[in-house]
Amino acid sequence: MRSFRQRLLAGTFAVLVLAIAPAYSQNFSGKSDDTTSSLGSFKIQVATNFQSVVNGCPGYDPTTRIWTSPTMFDGTTLIGRSDVLTDGSPADLNGVPVGSANTVVSENMLSAPPGWPCLGDTPCAAAPGTHEVHTELRKLNLVAFACGGPPPGRPAVRAGTAYSAPIKISSGEVESHAAPGGSPDFPASSFFDMFVQVDLPACGTLPASTVQNNLPLIVKNNHLTAFPPRVIYIHDQSSSVPVVFAPGGPFAGQTLGYLVLAGHGASFTCSQSDQDEFNTFMASQPVGTCPSNACAPPSTGGCSTANGTGKVSNGAVICITPAATAGTNPQ
Repeated sequence: MRSFRQRLLAGTFAVLVLAIAPAYSQNFSGKSDDTTSSLGSFKIQVATNFQSVVNGCPGYDPTTRIWTSPTMFDGTTLIGRSDVLTDGSPADLNGVPVGSANTVVSENMLSAPPGWPCLGDTPCAAAPGTHEVHTELRKLNLVAFACGGPPPGRPAVRAGTAYSAPIKISSGEVESHAAPGGSPDFPASSFFDMFVQVDLPACGTLPASTVQNNLPLIVKNNHLTAFPPRVIYIHDQSSSVPVVFAPGGPFAGQTLGYLVLAGHGASFTCSQSDQDEFNTFMASQPVGTCPSNACAPPSTGGCSTANGTGKVSNGAVICITPAATAGTNPQ
């Protein structure tokens, strides 16, 4: 029979092992909401007919024609997730309720990034039958200077319930790297098809205005180890998404330019160390370019083909028809 000391040492060791076990030893939890904080930033390469208008705006570089935002903060980001399901199942294809809002998200409404779900990570054995959850970025309201300095204000990035009505759903998915039926569920990959409104300050000769994307802004990360994750979602140089002025405001329907880089630091705070980590990461990312060297806005309707690997939406064509004034001088 073991001595009391042996039993005590064994129990202590077991507790220590559990305490230091990596987060990715966990499995996905059930349907719920996660409330967390966020940092964010973006770069817009400005179309030719608006370059003189935004010249003089803080963060605009007339040499590269890129408008870079300051780092923005949101202290109450809300992310909903579904119950656990399997890739390719009827529930996956037909849709499941997500979060407390019970927004139905189906595979058919999603457009995944190239290389999904492994996104280049190894080892990764994900395949039809692998565990996943559907998600919704229910509320995001990133505001400049919210971490100190002047009063919070523009630029700001809004999505989900912070998006002006009618709300556009920013849906997504988290899929395990484990083989079908395998465990644990973490590590995992995640993406969101983001629809955002960006509130711009009055600067240069541009009045205070709002732009939005009508094609999904796909942000991704392949290193999730828990819910809510502490990761930086990135929209990288693999695609450039046009942003157009919102209806009812200045230059309505015209193309301001293209989002060539965007980042969302989920579970990042206002601490200086978190800001430094986020900003260093974003500064290291390559920046995309406009579809044409001249950065001309589209003169006719433009289309994008969904190209996520293994998604039902592969090959789906999503189109945008710019206003008749696009491609001319702003009016």
